[in-house]
Amino acid sequence: MLRTTATIEECYRRYDGQNKGYLTKSELKWAVTALLGSAPTRLVLLSLFEISSESYDSVQVDKDTFVRVMGRRLANVDVAEAIRRWFKAFDLDSSGFISFSNFTQVTPWLHPSGMHSRAWLHATGVPRNSAAHTTYRGRHSLSGSRHEPRQQSTCPCA
Repeated sequence: MLRTTATIEECYRRYDGQNKGYLTKSELKWAVTALLGSAPTRLVLLSLFEISSESYDSVQVDKDTFVRVMGRRLANVDVAEAIRRWFKAFDLDSSGFISFSNFTQVTPWLHPSGMHSRAWLHATGVPRNSAAHTTYRGRHSLSGSRHEPRQQSTCPCA
């Protein structure tokens, strides 16, 4: 989950599609989503980037500001808390497990194009209990040193 300055800069470059030297409101939302893993609300963007409500629709965030703000924000990410929150989001029935049914109900919110079966196949490398359920302990143990690191995405900001 740790992001380096180079990763933040690469993410900025990817979302500044026309090399304008700044991110628009829409581009900023996508770039922040790529780095944080969830879409920021308007209030979060206003607060993070110290944008006034009046200038929100025409916001232009330059590279230095983006790197500084996101670097500071990512330094404060608690990995265990982030994993716990994501697990709770997928554990719809609060059973302590993520079933395929839970997974297929949640993934359309995250990826509307219906790629949940492919995502489930990717997630099957996660430790599961004897009933083939992914537990919070299984998800949490991935960040521990007992397991080999999982293959990293080719996109540095994903």
